[in-house]
Amino acid sequence: MEVVHPRCCGIDVHKASVCACISIKDHQKSGKQKQRFETTTAGLRELTRARASFAPERSRIISRIEKTLEDPNLKLGVVASDVVGVSGRAMLEAILRGEEDPAKLAELAKGTLRGKIPPLRLALEGKVTAHHRFMLRQWLDMLDFLDGKIAQLEAQIVDKSRPFETTVQTWMQVPGLRRINAYSLLAEIGADMKPFPTAAHLASWAAVCPGNRESAGKQTSGKIRLVMPGCDARCAKRRGQPHGRRSRISVRCIGTWRAAGGRTGR
Repeated sequence: MEVVHPRCCGIDVHKASVCACISIKDHQKSGKQKQRFETTTAGLRELTRARASFAPERSRIISRIEKTLEDPNLKLGVVASDVVGVSGRAMLEAILRGEEDPAKLAELAKGTLRGKIPPLRLALEGKVTAHHRFMLRQWLDMLDFLDGKIAQLEAQIVDKSRPFETTVQTWMQVPGLRRINAYSLLAEIGADMKPFPTAAHLASWAAVCPGNRESAGKQTSGKIRLVMPGCDARCAKRRGQPHGRRSRISVRCIGTWRAAGGRTGR
């Protein structure tokens, strides 16, 4: 067989990877090599979506903890905004150890929660049985396991995002946007904004443009579909800000979350 080109190479581009191959055929060296590489943000996208899938499950576990507490008439969630925060977790662990005195449990409060000691004492009055302690232990163990997995995913997300720190910092200039949301935006949109010539193109792709729905000559609702969880909506409702400015801030926050493929939830 006649060798037309002694050295050849080729690239096969896929959505999530790029495959490169090279073939060498001459009197000194011959052989083939093939290697597959991830596209810029394909691996990062998989990590951010996996983390997002864990968040609703975490919320469900916390809801089950609150329900278990309410069965023996413990209303910790009424006084504490986070029953598994630093103060709440300390109280739960004390309950698991057998502590039943509401006064002693309330004294475990930390920070601003110490200003609610009297209502805490009332909220922690109840009759906890061995069954309740067993169920609380199961839910807390499941929560710790899930938190560990989320922490591992976040560590990988941070590591893969290091080459794009400038882009992440740019995204974080959006009011109310957290760093984890910026990672999601980077994963979904990428670091190259050339596919979106203007902000209007990005807003249209993110489905936050007002709808133009007409049926039988009647104009129906043109509301946008989703609100960005994780966006601190309260930052857009502070006193002294005109209504127009509040609306613009809200739309920017909604748009960035929708661009990240977000759904309502934590």
